[in-house]
Amino acid sequence: MLPARLVCLLSFTLLHKVAGAALQTVPLCQGLSLDILPPAQRAQQPAPVVLVVHGGGWIGGSRQDYPELLQWLSQQGYVAAAAEYRLAPAARFPAQIEDMKCVLGWLQQHAEQYGGDSKRMAGIGISAGAHLLALSQTTPGQWEAQKNAPLRCAALHGAPLDLPAWWQSADPDRQDMMSPRVMLKALTGAAYPQAASLYRQASPQWQLEQRHAAASQNARLPALLLIHGEQDQTVPLQQSQRYAARYQQAGGRAELYALPDTGHIGFGTHGRSVAEKLRQFLQSCTK
Repeated sequence: MLPARLVCLLSFTLLHKVAGAALQTVPLCQGLSLDILPPAQRAQQPAPVVLVVHGGGWIGGSRQDYPELLQWLSQQGYVAAAAEYRLAPAARFPAQIEDMKCVLGWLQQHAEQYGGDSKRMAGIGISAGAHLLALSQTTPGQWEAQKNAPLRCAALHGAPLDLPAWWQSADPDRQDMMSPRVMLKALTGAAYPQAASLYRQASPQWQLEQRHAAASQNARLPALLLIHGEQDQTVPLQQSQRYAARYQQAGGRAELYALPDTGHIGFGTHGRSVAEKLRQFLQSCTK
């Protein structure tokens, strides 16, 4: 789950920079910052907002990991924003989701200042960032000062969504930084058997099931595009498969876009098709 250059995989480097959009950095809660890139060309109407959330196993990564993705979004007519969150193990869960809720709330309050429409917000999450985006949308009213409005849609790439199942399916002998158990212990401060309740609370899958069981599935859920490599040895494809199925049962719209020759984060030979899929998805759900 170490951060990867989404730009290269999506061939965003082939796109030309457009003059007129300057990156701005604003301070947020907990000493964190948010990068904002307005649309490359001014429009008469406020533009949709797309928030990019970095990966890195909750222990690494930066809001600065995907500059060309922000440029691409800006060129597509979006207000592009890149979030950061406190990293483990210095900060344990729920610090990360608290930060994500802070970012979303701030954007909803201030999007108009940057030419954005706070009622047309979407997200792109990579790995750990995809987990936080998913969790933010299945826990309305939790870990936030005031209830944030849901996103219109979110693209989740290689997302760990069921943390207990992820722990149990992981190789217990693996101890490198890509080990699911190493990352989860850094995030939570404990192994799953000693902190099962915390692992469930941090799982979008479990939160979604609680929401469904409470008959609150009629509350609006954002449309999802789950992108996942079939050869992913870090986050198994089953994580996205099970989540997509349960999401649909809960009344949400979820499409799984599985990539046959691809591992974790990368797009294999499908870079251009993923870029087009993402373009169509965002255009459809933010119009």
